[in-house]
Amino acid sequence: MLFRFDNPAICLLMLLIGSTAVVLSGAAEAQTFNDPTANQPFATAPQQAAGRPAAAILPAPLEKVVCNVTGLEQSGHLLLTDVRLGRSEDFGDEALIWTVKVQQAISCRHLTILLRQFSDVRFYYNEEDTQKELYSTDLLYASRVAEGAVHGQILGQDEEFQIWVLLSMRHVDMLARLKVDTVVFHKPQTVRVRPLGASATRWNAAESGLPRWFSKRQEPHRMP
Repeated sequence: MLFRFDNPAICLLMLLIGSTAVVLSGAAEAQTFNDPTANQPFATAPQQAAGRPAAAILPAPLEKVVCNVTGLEQSGHLLLTDVRLGRSEDFGDEALIWTVKVQQAISCRHLTILLRQFSDVRFYYNEEDTQKELYSTDLLYASRVAEGAVHGQILGQDEEFQIWVLLSMRHVDMLARLKVDTVVFHKPQTVRVRPLGASATRWNAAESGLPRWFSKRQEPHRMP
């Protein structure tokens, strides 16, 4: 079928169709170029897990345990960049270890004060209205931070150090079998936090099967 281009109406219609096609093609190209997620792979599982920061997702088999360790980041001075099961940098003890990056320069003295607000660590299992405490320990940190606090040293931006909780693989497996689901970091307490329920004390020492040194604090009367 032939079109006569001496007809003004037909020429105008063809011009509008052609212009629209060019505009739509250009818009599609611009959207693909400007969209930063257009060619990116899907997010990894740790990034997706319940919307939690990666540093708050503990290594398997504790990956479903909820903890508040990222509260250390609230001041803006610190950033938790990694969490793993391994050996501490100071003594080589088996531990649950976080790598901490300094976001804003901070004195070692103020850093120890900040860390102390999270130094009492409790592992719990929650069932309906009952909370059972499985394990309590301390949050430890690199000795150079403690030494720096004595000598008035400052940690500069982008410096890194470790914090950790003593935890052997045998005890990790034991906690997993006991269905631990919560870890709470808070200020040190001279009075032991008792799990809810009348039989909580008997449950800790006897029913859990944990050794005595594991289920009780080694320093029950320590000062904050």
